Amino acid sequence: MTKRLRRSLRWFSDKKQPKPQTFSGLLGSPVGGGTVQVPGRSGFVYVRLRDNPNEIVQAYNDKVAPVYDLPVLVSRDTSRPHRYFVVGRDVERYMEWGTSSPYLPKHGNSHSFTPDGSGGGDVVWVYSKQMMPLLVLPSGTAGAPNVLVAPGIYYKGTSWVYAGNTGTADLTAYKPSGSNSARMVLVYLDSDSGAPGVATGTLTEFPANVTGTADVLPYIPTLPSTSYIPLAAVRLVTGTSVIKWDNIYDLRPWVVADAFYPTGSSGGSVEFATLAEAQAGTLKTKAVNPYGLPLRVVNNALVRRDNYGGNQRGPGAVDLQRARSSDDQVAAGYYSALVAGKYNKIAPYSDYSAMLGGYYNYINGNYSAVIGGYRINLYNGGYSVGLAGYNSTVYGSDYVIISGYDNTVSGSSHSVILGGGHHVIAQEGNYQSNNATVIGGSGNAAYGRYSAVIGGKGGKARIVGETVIAAYGNSRSGEMQTSVVLLKRITMDATETEMFASGEYGGAYWLRDRLVLPDDTTWTFKAHVTARRSDMDGESAGWELSGVIDRNSGAATTALVGMPVKTILYKDSTAWDVNVYADTTYGALKFTVTGETGKTIRWDATIYLTQISG
Repeated sequence: MTKRLRRSLRWFSDKKQPKPQTFSGLLGSPVGGGTVQVPGRSGFVYVRLRDNPNEIVQAYNDKVAPVYDLPVLVSRDTSRPHRYFVVGRDVERYMEWGTSSPYLPKHGNSHSFTPDGSGGGDVVWVYSKQMMPLLVLPSGTAGAPNVLVAPGIYYKGTSWVYAGNTGTADLTAYKPSGSNSARMVLVYLDSDSGAPGVATGTLTEFPANVTGTADVLPYIPTLPSTSYIPLAAVRLVTGTSVIKWDNIYDLRPWVVADAFYPTGSSGGSVEFATLAEAQAGTLKTKAVNPYGLPLRVVNNALVRRDNYGGNQRGPGAVDLQRARSSDDQVAAGYYSALVAGKYNKIAPYSDYSAMLGGYYNYINGNYSAVIGGYRINLYNGGYSVGLAGYNSTVYGSDYVIISGYDNTVSGSSHSVILGGGHHVIAQEGNYQSNNATVIGGSGNAAYGRYSAVIGGKGGKARIVGETVIAAYGNSRSGEMQTSVVLLKRITMDATETEMFASGEYGGAYWLRDRLVLPDDTTWTFKAHVTARRSDMDGESAGWELSGVIDRNSGAATTALVGMPVKTILYKDSTAWDVNVYADTTYGALKFTVTGETGKTIRWDATIYLTQISG
């Protein structure tokens, strides 16, 4: 080598840029749960030099993605030696690949759960929050007052359900009002509709420093219904304004104890017998999938597994009906029961009511029952019973029993229709018809309180306490019938006093206490009148009166036909007397009694009426 060449090489060596020194490290600071980017310094990242958490520098990064724990190389800036910068990824961190695969280095085996393949020394575990189906997650990178529910698919009953892919309402409305406190709310999924919901429970407050999963479990609300699937609990503190990952506790049922998801043939066991076992007197325990059992509990109501659609049942209800034509044909009342039948309905708030079989029956009232029948309707009343029959209805009445066909009880509590058809017990005008009865026959009507019609056709009981036996007349006309009415009164002086069915004059319904004739009607009457002194023993009397009365058009046309016959059967006092008149003011048959001053006398009259109208 010439002297000139050596001099040139020495000069070049003196001028050569020194090779920058690089350092290996990992991105991110463990403070704050793993922070990569330096707050307030755009483009700078934290780097743990030599993987040492106590030797953290800030380096300018325009080379790699800001991923926590990413192996990188850093170097000092020669122009500004006090500043580090990221050179790039540390691709030589693992030098021994030990495999011909370009994808899986030998080191990756230690992070895999492969105990049979000499791996698993440093397993990377998968946590539930990494599983996306139906995951509850924050809304956006910065969070929001609500949470999102990731989409998922499951099999329910006989249908596939697509659920999630939506968000909840604002959850921060449930945060505690007290200082340094926390509350838990529950995000669930309605397994019938696939829609998410929020259960708040009692919103019990607990110390804000309670954060562990096991510690917050006692404060998580219970599921409002067994048909709901728990997804996540959300912890809210006094200052919560957005929901982030540290607020969310994953509760998705990976291990299922009842039937949120069908789980194959596994399940509980139940004792039942085949025919052969029953004949042999043996009973064996057999494994049964709970989902496969014929009955299920949905919304705390017992329903058929194979057909439990429709609206929500009332809590504690039993609904075993198999066929519905609309979603509201369910047992919607609290602790109500709908057993078998078709298209039957127990309305909401019809608590403790029951229906056994039948077709298109309806209950809208507490403590009521329908047994069989077709289109039996109990409206706006309680404590009533419909027994078989067809197209019969109770309106606004309590304590009613109804059967037969095309019968109606309206505004008349404590009444009964048994058998027959086209009967009516109802208020007529302003007059009550409570405690009325119709038994058998066809087209009979009871419009008076405590009245009754027994058999026949077209009977009509209008007077308080009247009992009618009808012949064969037109429907509810009363045109051919015999009836019995009781009148009574108490006297304490010698004034002539009218007798009434209720015993007293006046009151809202007093007109029905009179023996009022319908227009175009003739009565043949016979009366047995009994009197007895009640303030002292030893004085009694009895009479028999008979005659004919008619009424054409209007009360003024009412008249006795011929002279009534009065027979004194016996009386202790000559002052006591009974008379009968045609009352042209009210169009009625009028009985009066005369007592004696200073004596309390009870008067009772049994009136037999044979009626023809028309």
